[in-house]
Amino acid sequence: MPYHSIAVHTTWSEVPSNFKILILVGIHIVGSLLFIVSSAIAIILHIPFKQGVIWAKYTVGVLSLLVAFSLLYTVLYMRSHTDASPPYYPLVAIICIILLSLFYSFRKSKIIANEI
Repeated sequence: MPYHSIAVHTTWSEVPSNFKILILVGIHIVGSLLFIVSSAIAIILHIPFKQGVIWAKYTVGVLSLLVAFSLLYTVLYMRSHTDASPPYYPLVAIICIILLSLFYSFRKSKIIANEI
């Protein structure tokens, strides 16, 4: 992304090859971890969520919030420690959607519990 080169004041072609390998390994690690979390969410949605297990819907929200907040922290850290300006509004919007979803899930559970 353009803001990455602004953050380090260099282009990708100027980065030494040993650092390129280190950076790419870090990117692969992050991608693998995001894949693992999304797979866990998919499994939770496929098995316990479909069975109506109450903790499942909250776990999906909490895992999503953990990922979104960690990405937001990274973006804000880059903005505050470099000249780069990576976008953070999409992450804020995603966090708001997740929080609204969690709030709705808690509210719906209370309504269902009161009806029983």
